[in-house]
This record gives sequence, structure tokens and C-alpha cells, in this order.
Amino acid sequence: TAQREYGSSAMYDKGKIIIIGGGPGGTLPTDTCDIINLNNSNPQWTSAAGLKIGRRQHNATTLPDGTVLVTGGSRSSCFSEDRPGAAVLRAELWNPQNN
Repeated sequence: TAQREYGSSAMYDKGKIIIIGGGPGGTLPTDTCDIINLNNSNPQWTSAAGLKIGRRQHNATTLPDGTVLVTGGSRSSCFSEDRPGAAVLRAELWNPQNN
């Protein structure tokens, strides 16, 4: 997987984990997602359907149907940068069935 500082992760099914967004400091956050199935005999990270907005320092909440609600965060390229418009106000829903 890519470097994902301040990305978020969630277990969306038994042994199945997604990591969302984040990225190295000094760069814009990524809109990509990676998943791993720990139930496999040789678990490996694979790319998954991404988000519409790259973000870091956000929340990922698993909902009862297995989808993951992604809320908040920042589009900033620096963790301490406080610039107008950096806040991500739009929530997104990641669905494992789209993978």
C-alpha cells in the first residue's frame, strides 16, 4: 500500500480491512483505498474503489450493512496547514460490493 499518514481504516467485515486516504506529509492526500482480507492464507493489500475526494485526518465508520461512511478530514498538503477551504465537508459512502 502507499504511504498513508493520517489515513483512516475500518474493519468492514470479519477479517476484512480497508485503509482510506491519507498520504505522505507535504503532498495532497490521496483519494485511493486499499483492502486486505486477513482470512486468506496469504493476505495481501489490493487496490479498491476510491473516493471522490482525497482527504486525511478523517473518520471511517463501518455501518451495519458493511458499507463505510467517510466523514470530515482535510484536503491540505500539510498536517498543520490551516488554509481556507481545506476542510472536507462532504461525506462519502464506500461500498465493498463495488469491488
